[in-house]
Amino acid sequence: MLRLAEKRGIVTGGAGGIGLAASILFVQEGAKVLLVDLNEDALQEAVATIGSDAASYVVADVTQPEQVQHYTQTAVERLGGIHSGLF
Repeated sequence: MLRLAEKRGIVTGGAGGIGLAASILFVQEGAKVLLVDLNEDALQEAVATIGSDAASYVVADVTQPEQVQHYTQTAVERLGGIHSGLF
């Protein structure tokens, strides 16, 4: 049984390191994720690694409130909502 089946969330810093590793694990457990980072090339590679059926991305700076609002709204639109506190 997948522990995160039907769950959806946002992973900041998702283009590499801990964020990418966590995203891979979340998807392996059934979640869908929106990756957020500043480096679009790295985000594209991350989504290719994870699989575009379970992951997508937005280029954004998490220190900018308007960009946080944008990627949060994008997650709701693309994923059908988000589960807070999931990850």
